[in-house]
Amino acid sequence: MEEEPARTRPLFSRFISVMLKSLLVLFVIAVFWPLHCGQSSREKARKSTCLKNLRQLGMAFEAYIKDWDGSFPDSTQDKSVDGAAINASAWDVQIAGYVKADATFKCPGNSLKRYSVHQNQKIQPPLRRIVSYAYNDQFCGVPASGTEPMDRTQGVSVTAARVKDPAGMILLAEMKGWNRDNANRASASLASMAEVHPWFHVTGPGMDEDTWQTGWGVARDVHSGGSNYLYADYHVKWKKLEDTLGRPATEAFNKVGGTYPNNEWMLNYSPL
Repeated sequence: MEEEPARTRPLFSRFISVMLKSLLVLFVIAVFWPLHCGQSSREKARKSTCLKNLRQLGMAFEAYIKDWDGSFPDSTQDKSVDGAAINASAWDVQIAGYVKADATFKCPGNSLKRYSVHQNQKIQPPLRRIVSYAYNDQFCGVPASGTEPMDRTQGVSVTAARVKDPAGMILLAEMKGWNRDNANRASASLASMAEVHPWFHVTGPGMDEDTWQTGWGVARDVHSGGSNYLYADYHVKWKKLEDTLGRPATEAFNKVGGTYPNNEWMLNYSPL
């Protein structure tokens, strides 16, 4: 009878040890799980706001195109008016009158703090609209029978009738920076741009998620492994960047029979 306590003490000690470990695990879960859920909820909210922003910008584009005889914002800009030495589209200024708030031009999940280069810099203090979305420069005055992805004729409007597959043509994309040198600088450089140059900004930072550069070019991972895109029919969709190309990145910007099959960045350069 005297040996009974000797047998129960080790069992009791093991029981206490297991209970303490279990309580420790429960404590860790109780502390960190709300943090995880909070981060997840915040990301969902940022993604939702971004989608709403792009939908509102889509409505603005639609209204602008109706008012301008079916033409998208082009690259025509009177430099004497706003002082901007630019050679590209002033799309955010052109549709701003159809947008309720400047905050619509900025995704809350994008750390890019880049001022619009198109606003009137002669006003003091200068305007400071932050724009983190970029206009596909295929809409920026593409020639009626162009040749290469980078070729554009400045000031020639692209009409809605020229877009053969508006539901499959990206109009706006999320950006992380326009060049390697000042990728995320809060700049109002008048020589800057606010457009996506297909090929350069899409594939330039790399397509391998283990090695790609995330500080410039079209955003790779703003929202849970992908980004939001506004299409030329004004619908918005979340996608992974590689899914916008239709083919492997090494082939996506090579023509096949005069077109770029399933490449959502490129007009097919087929004149009406």
